[in-house]
Amino acid sequence: MVPVRITNANQIDFQALAKIVAEGRGVCVQFDCAESYSAPALSDLNRACERFGSLLEVRFYGHGRHGFDCRNLSFLPAARSLYLDCLETVTHLEQLKSLGSLEELSFDVFEMPASPLLTFENLHTLRRLVLGQNRKRDLDLAPLANFRTLTSLGVVGHTRGIEAIGRLPILRQLSLWQIAKSTRLAFVSDTAGLAVLSIGLGGRRDIAEIHSQAAEEIEVTRVRGFAEFEPGRFPSLQRLRIEDQLQMEKLSLARAPNLRSLAVRNCKNFHELQGIEHLDSLETLSLAGTALDPDFVMRLRFPPSLKTLTLCGYGERKDKVNGQQLAARGLRH
Repeated sequence: MVPVRITNANQIDFQALAKIVAEGRGVCVQFDCAESYSAPALSDLNRACERFGSLLEVRFYGHGRHGFDCRNLSFLPAARSLYLDCLETVTHLEQLKSLGSLEELSFDVFEMPASPLLTFENLHTLRRLVLGQNRKRDLDLAPLANFRTLTSLGVVGHTRGIEAIGRLPILRQLSLWQIAKSTRLAFVSDTAGLAVLSIGLGGRRDIAEIHSQAAEEIEVTRVRGFAEFEPGRFPSLQRLRIEDQLQMEKLSLARAPNLRSLAVRNCKNFHELQGIEHLDSLETLSLAGTALDPDFVMRLRFPPSLKTLTLCGYGERKDKVNGQQLAARGLRH
């Protein structure tokens, strides 16, 4: 669930925060410039971090060309979830070492000089980490091998030492974006407990070098040149989403017996879908902006488990007719 965002608050309303949390929602208190916070305000925010723990995200973003001064983090020793993102630069990064309670970190600093960020020992007990791109894409990922409690990782553009990801013992979610096609992804196969894999942007024809017995959800989005996907390499696959892939023309699902949800969207040359009738667990099917013949889709023998089918992208009139036909077959659309 998307957290409630509170921007540039010069006072912390504990009652309002408690009400949001009681409703089962998280909160993000965020600041976009140094003028929007003071030492007393950050100290109050720290008390809120003590009270609400990881349900309270603290975010610093923007801050213009002068960037964010990490010495402000000295007022937030209780922060558990910290976002330093959409920043041009930061200073006094070593202050990050003082956050002994940190569980989640998103770090996205474009003009970051060569940094020992991943060698900071207090980060080695993180549960969740996102590493956004910098201009040089030169962050050394080799120290990730020391992050033994990491369950969720996102990497944007960085490839130096990327093989260390395969040594993360309890990683469950992995997002790899803007990874060049020259970088092999075979290390992903070594993450034995990986359940969710997302690959976006960058370029490669396929991910045939990856196999996983545990992966349940895979998403491929806007990967330049991506044309083939073999479900048989992921026998536990339940959810598959392929989006914005011009080279993707066909998909066979004969080796995806556990698939429950399939989405193929904005793949304008996609014209062949095989094996739907064998998917005894399929509940949701979304086909949008493809070259599939809608009349052919309507003639398919869908498994009894299918409850929702979205078929659109053929113009307003045809989409309406498709919806009526699906409804007549008892399918939500």
